[in-house]
Amino acid sequence: METINNCPICGNNEQIWYLTAKDIKISKKKFNIVQCVNCGFVFTNPRPSFVEINLYYGEGYYSYKKPQNKILTNIISNGLKLLDIGCGAGEFLIEKKNCGYEVYGAEIDPKVVSQAKKNNLNIELVTFDKLPYNDNYFDEIHLSHVLEHIHAINEILSEIYRCLKADGKLFIEVPNVDSYDAKNFCKYWRHFDVPRHLYHFNTNSLIDLLKYKKFMILKQSTHDIKSLQYYKGSLSTIKNMPFTRRLHGFINIIRYLVHNVKNNDGLIIKVVACKK
Repeated sequence: METINNCPICGNNEQIWYLTAKDIKISKKKFNIVQCVNCGFVFTNPRPSFVEINLYYGEGYYSYKKPQNKILTNIISNGLKLLDIGCGAGEFLIEKKNCGYEVYGAEIDPKVVSQAKKNNLNIELVTFDKLPYNDNYFDEIHLSHVLEHIHAINEILSEIYRCLKADGKLFIEVPNVDSYDAKNFCKYWRHFDVPRHLYHFNTNSLIDLLKYKKFMILKQSTHDIKSLQYYKGSLSTIKNMPFTRRLHGFINIIRYLVHNVKNNDGLIIKVVACKK
């Protein structure tokens, strides 16, 4: 385990306890989440080191599952280069390749990279503090539910800035710690997902981090996900709640079902950015 002394965004060394959440997937251990007293950023602390974190994933992690889509033949290239960081087994890459993109992937798990290459995908094994691509190379770089997992968060954003073309776009999606769903479930919120989620963003903290790394925000929004996947995940959370809190958990699902997003309180934050 490692302790983070300074806030990853503002560098302040003062933190207050935010809440304690439980890993319901692998270890069943509890982990503290803290908040920076200066900028308000929320992050898991202490946390497993980069070497230790693999113990908390397991082979069944959802993004490692074999892609359902097939790579189509005779697709006309649109000439755009796209990088998906934390691409898993490559489902999104296959989708974009079938749309004409020249696709690249970066992934941290060697088994996943080996599987993806069997699907003829150009995926590199990386550590996320350094990307093996040329400067100003990509038209688009995507991180979908990935940034919150990366230990070297400042290093990866610097690398993204280096690899992105001057007119390129960065697309990021992360769970929203200020969402209606998070406030309903409190410490049982499944997107705390400790210790795999090292950081817990709201709209302000994500934008502050990107601006600190010299990106300009083009678009920002939050949205809810009302799908079978959401309800399955919520039910799994409720099963791990104390029996006396389970009714409250079911009520929270109903609240979420009728919730209309407002004031940046959607479940997912989406930001599109570019170089300044």
